[in-house]
Amino acid sequence: MLEFEKVLEELSKPFDPKVVQFRAGATNREKTEAQALAFVDLREYQQRLDDVVAGAWEVRVEPLGQGALKVSLTIMGHTREDVGEADPEDANTYTSAFAQGFKRACAAFGLGRYLYRLPKVWVAYDAQRKKLLETPGLPKWAIPEGVTYVPPMSQDEMERVAADRGLPTQPQAQPAARRSVGNGDAASVVIKFGKYKGQTLGQILAQDKGYLEWLAEKSSNQFIAGKAREVLEAQPAEAVEAKPHDLPVAAAEPATVSGNGNGHNAEDPFDGFDDEIPF
Repeated sequence: MLEFEKVLEELSKPFDPKVVQFRAGATNREKTEAQALAFVDLREYQQRLDDVVAGAWEVRVEPLGQGALKVSLTIMGHTREDVGEADPEDANTYTSAFAQGFKRACAAFGLGRYLYRLPKVWVAYDAQRKKLLETPGLPKWAIPEGVTYVPPMSQDEMERVAADRGLPTQPQAQPAARRSVGNGDAASVVIKFGKYKGQTLGQILAQDKGYLEWLAEKSSNQFIAGKAREVLEAQPAEAVEAKPHDLPVAAAEPATVSGNGNGHNAEDPFDGFDDEIPF
């Protein structure tokens, strides 16, 4: 049997990317984009425990009422506890509450805790079906050593591959003009605040020139204001209209720029998102 310190090290390793899924978290006001929150099925947690400490872990559950459970996980004599909660009106109330509490208790041992640290990525969202339309890639540090990982293709890439193979392509239900257009490097700058958080200045120009003009004139972030002016000045009299199936403009890695100290522009009239607890 491994020593407990080694057990914690093994439990803390990332899951295989094939079992990592994403669900929608907070959305923008228009419900066209959502934060992609990573999660892994309960069975994968149990399998990891079996792989690392088979026969040396156990779980106890204590009902707390109103759809809440206290879940106690003991590994090699060490116990961690946490609470899982679910809607009391849900048909699977205690199944959902147990899964949440169990995963939280596992995180106290390091198992699955890295999922909380994954970048909060905004992707296209279908509010009617409550479904993400894109799958974020995982950072290198979230890939287990020795595992080959191929990041998911973007919608543009999938459509291009399908076209090359003579296969039909299907338009995605997401906001038009999410591609970069405009003035080279300035158009590829990503903003980290406001209504279009996570998008480039070129993408913003293609769908909301008025917002880009606001950034150029009133943003307290001088770098962003300057880049916004560069993109606007580079445009002809009529702004270029992005088409749903245009291929993205090749550009260098987008520059990531923060707003004010809290990551949002305090003067930004478009800022505001629905909050949701990720786990």
